[in-house]
Amino acid sequence: MIHLVTKDVGFIKLKDKWLNTKQDIIFSSFTWNLNSWKYLKSPKDKLSIAMYTNKNLWLIFPFKTSSFYNKIITQPISSIYLSDYTLPAKSSDIIEDIEYETALKAVLEEYLKTAHHISIPNVPSDSALYKSLSSKLITENFIIRHISEVDSPKIALESFELKDLDRKFRNNILRCDRRLKPYVFEYVNNFKPFVTLLDRLFLLNKTWWEEKNSYGFTYSNKEAGFLRDTLIQLFKEHRLLCSVIKKEGIPISIGIAFDNGTAASYYVFGHDKNYRSVGIGSLHIYNFLISHHDKYLILDCMRGGYNHKYKFLAKPSISKTLRVYKK
Repeated sequence: MIHLVTKDVGFIKLKDKWLNTKQDIIFSSFTWNLNSWKYLKSPKDKLSIAMYTNKNLWLIFPFKTSSFYNKIITQPISSIYLSDYTLPAKSSDIIEDIEYETALKAVLEEYLKTAHHISIPNVPSDSALYKSLSSKLITENFIIRHISEVDSPKIALESFELKDLDRKFRNNILRCDRRLKPYVFEYVNNFKPFVTLLDRLFLLNKTWWEEKNSYGFTYSNKEAGFLRDTLIQLFKEHRLLCSVIKKEGIPISIGIAFDNGTAASYYVFGHDKNYRSVGIGSLHIYNFLISHHDKYLILDCMRGGYNHKYKFLAKPSISKTLRVYKK
């Protein structure tokens, strides 16, 4: 059965069901999507969350409708630039392929009753969603257009060994370590120090990217508000790791990673621009691989900065942006 949620009060009513199951990725979580709607919606956006249920099984597609050049487009609530993946939220029960495809077909049909097309950005190519979008049931009933793709490299921690790193690269990291010493690398586990670090993170990220004539990971007060509120909530939910490098007691580099259960995902960094030549970002990943090697199966390096990620023996992981049209 498909149910469309089009009012804010209906969105809030999904909270208990949504929060009762830990989602595989942060971008499918209730917190991420509710705050996206709260902070980032435009005046013409209309809520359009599709929920499929069958006894204890459920899928939630957190989407909205928007008007673009007089065309109605259905797309995720969350920002394509702030969310590295698009996946529906799901119940903890295993959903068989045929049921997933049947549910997806019903959702697409519901949306395309009014929408010109459905935009689905950043779909991991190894996900159940992409598999279903590529299935015979879907491709026979809809037009699926591939718009673009992006790589989010991943490090398999089960097979990772520091000794397997290229010797020159490993020596470069150790050289960075020596050049920066004395310094302190630590994970922030207490709430108040974490909140204090957020302002520093935003400042470091902004000034770092201004040197490259870019705006970093936020370009508006709305996005900054969204990220601040969301990161604080995720910290309270124990779904966030914050690593910091301090020199003479001053934070000069801060990293935020998401805890996705068996995988951790480094999402954003802020570095002091005065340490640009040191290669300070690699020290976060290097220390993570040493300290969290046994806790996670995967370190998802997400988008951007591919060269040094591959030097850490990461493997390609492609996400694709798709559009769905009526036949």
